[in-house]
Amino acid sequence: MNSRKIKPSHVEKLVYGDGSGDTFMAVTDTDIGRLCWENMNPFLKSLNVSCGQQIHVAAWPLAPSDAMRTYPDTATNTAQQWADLITPAYAIETNAWTVAPFQRISHEGIKKNTPPGVEPEAHPEHYNGWGRIFAPDGTCIDFNETHIPKAVHDYGGHYGRPDLIRLLVDTRRKELVTEADPDGNIATYSTREQLL
Repeated sequence: MNSRKIKPSHVEKLVYGDGSGDTFMAVTDTDIGRLCWENMNPFLKSLNVSCGQQIHVAAWPLAPSDAMRTYPDTATNTAQQWADLITPAYAIETNAWTVAPFQRISHEGIKKNTPPGVEPEAHPEHYNGWGRIFAPDGTCIDFNETHIPKAVHDYGGHYGRPDLIRLLVDTRRKELVTEADPDGNIATYSTREQLL
């Protein structure tokens, strides 16, 4: 599996680059079902549904509770919003089992990650315990339980109306140099190919 987010979020941009057409397909076949991740992008959500996702992993980063939020964090940049609003909405919209594991941090971890001269967080419990699993009954995973919701409202299937609305997905790798001739033919060249 070779997958990358199409656009890294927040501080991820310091480490990761943008995904390309050959790395952003988020639905992956595994022994336990078709897994996917990508929480907020409506187009990717639509693509995930059309790929037959069964389990969505909403792996949110460590975030404070709403009570601990300070400017300039946005209203959605909190563990409570992610756990209690966005994740169940994803489950309902896509008819997929949605697992939201949240990172945990201990008192010792907070001390180690607090810069010198800054007072450590007094209440680390605000960062912990927001893990959730959203499903029709909230117990064990039974893929048969996704059939009825999908029969009622499956915009990756009969509700999609591709005659009116379509999502174009380009899974080709994008190179820096691309040539298009007058006939519409496209050729791409990578630095590696030019050196060989």
